[in-house]
Amino acid sequence: MSTQVHHSTGANRLTRRAWIAVACIPVGFVASMVVGEGLFALQGYESADEDAPASAVALAGGTGILVFAIPCLVAWLLGRRAVAGGEPQGRTPALVAVTVGAVFVLLNLVGVVARIAGL
Repeated sequence: MSTQVHHSTGANRLTRRAWIAVACIPVGFVASMVVGEGLFALQGYESADEDAPASAVALAGGTGILVFAIPCLVAWLLGRRAVAGGEPQGRTPALVAVTVGAVFVLLNLVGVVARIAGL
């Protein structure tokens, strides 16, 4: 005798989309680097400039962090919605996205704050 578990297709779709968002995290990383360096250059500074003002560093670094966080946030939201819809496998992409996103954001915030403080 076999038992079959039927999941709603909507929750399966959300899980699949959450994994697609996780797969977009490296794209978000590249985009965040391009945006951050581009904003820094548009303000007339190079990334090696140690005397750049705090506002330029905060604008470029903060925007880069936000760009990276977008696919992480999307994957987390879709994974949570999948779990709420009865698909427990939605937890995995949500946890992956939160872990990767939190580590990246913390490391970059430390770097931005250290650069602003002159360390």
